[in-house]
Amino acid sequence: MTVGSPRALPPGFLGFNGEAITAPPGLWRSPAFVDAVARLRPQALRLFGGTTANFWDWRAGTFVSTGARPGAPPVPAALAAARAAVSIPLSDWARLVRATGAVPVFDLNLVTSTLPEQLAMLRAAAALALPIERIELGNELYLPRYAQRFSSGRDYGQEATRWIAALKARFPGAQVAAVGYTPVDVPGQHPDAREAAWNAQMLGALRGEDAITFHPYFGSGLGLAERPAGPRAAATALAAPTRATQTLRAGGLSALPPGVGAWLTEWNLFDRRAAVHGTWTQGLQVASFALELLGEPRVTQADEHALVASGPFGALFADANGLGFGAPPTALVARAGGFYLPVRRPPPTPPLGLSASGVAMREVLAFLHGATQVQGLAVASAAGPGTVTGPGPDSGGGVSGAVATGGRGRAVLIVNLGSAPLAVRLPGPPLTRTSKTPASAASFIELNAEPATPVAGERSLRRSAGRLAAASLVLAPYSLTRVTE
Repeated sequence: MTVGSPRALPPGFLGFNGEAITAPPGLWRSPAFVDAVARLRPQALRLFGGTTANFWDWRAGTFVSTGARPGAPPVPAALAAARAAVSIPLSDWARLVRATGAVPVFDLNLVTSTLPEQLAMLRAAAALALPIERIELGNELYLPRYAQRFSSGRDYGQEATRWIAALKARFPGAQVAAVGYTPVDVPGQHPDAREAAWNAQMLGALRGEDAITFHPYFGSGLGLAERPAGPRAAATALAAPTRATQTLRAGGLSALPPGVGAWLTEWNLFDRRAAVHGTWTQGLQVASFALELLGEPRVTQADEHALVASGPFGALFADANGLGFGAPPTALVARAGGFYLPVRRPPPTPPLGLSASGVAMREVLAFLHGATQVQGLAVASAAGPGTVTGPGPDSGGGVSGAVATGGRGRAVLIVNLGSAPLAVRLPGPPLTRTSKTPASAASFIELNAEPATPVAGERSLRRSAGRLAAASLVLAPYSLTRVTE
């Protein structure tokens, strides 16, 4: 492996979107839930939303019944229906942040609340010992449902500028991000005129921002109801993170003003056409995209969607029917909640167990734990020189990786997206065997499965672990491997 240029790892770089509707009542204050989140070691937690943030009443700990602002859209039906069941006071959010040591990203309500109310929320959060370091000014406000509240990007940019000035006057050390638009690599989703003009109009009026937020969701590239079974279908789906990164660079990052970073406060697979959600393919995609983001210096914050939910998105399963996507366990259906199930009769999921994306995020976050610097890897086969290129629809897969260094030593993370085993040489020192480095100094954990495997917790995957006996390692097909010193 050839190590690339180093990048200082931004504090609180990688975490989760804590959307507030996707869990049973009372879960957020459950000690078991808090412990499960803490075991993931998130570096950041996005508080209140999602779409939920735009309709969040922080004093009530649930969704608003009506908006306090003229032009506010109606509360979405799903949120209105959940209002009585959802109760997450600010103290519950604070407990979760303190237990994890994560940096909170406060997603403010510019739609149905007011600036004085949101400043009061941040003061209350500070009184609960939450650091006020990162603030996001709303969620996806370019969407058509918010056109009456913000008629254009310029209208939003002017309002965001007023909020930024007030927020920094009260919390001078805080970074504040405004909402940007980026095209998503999802079939059937195309920008309307307001969305297409959003960035240019918003940035023309915006002043004082530290970052712009983007939500780069991606599709699998597969056909209707197609599963990621077989090398060609798997390779197409596993190339999605590379395609998404290219789209993000062209459609979002290219618009950034000098000195302004990008916060990706939501991202994941989003595919209503193919039967890919909940499979090991999604786990490999999540790990691959996280590696892509580590190599993009303009990205300084990345929150995977979502922390807890059912199989389409949640890292933690909310209940035993996580792969049913909302359908009753006895229903033999192909689709539920707008998504194709990975199989007609999905296996039960362990409540608070890990989904495919949850397994991947746990491994990436373990790889980054304690790290202060990351470097990309060009992966060479142990059989001879050369670099393994990234995946593509006809390549049969590829390999990506990174090395992290810090006070806890070194770690390597490698994703093999190919259908064949691959022997690789590890970078060093010290992750290689030398006269001063015993063979037992490094250990590894590898997880793999066929791409179409539905993941109902880590038990669905093949796991191998041990000490390294040499400076090379044979990567299993479709595997995620973490090596630590």
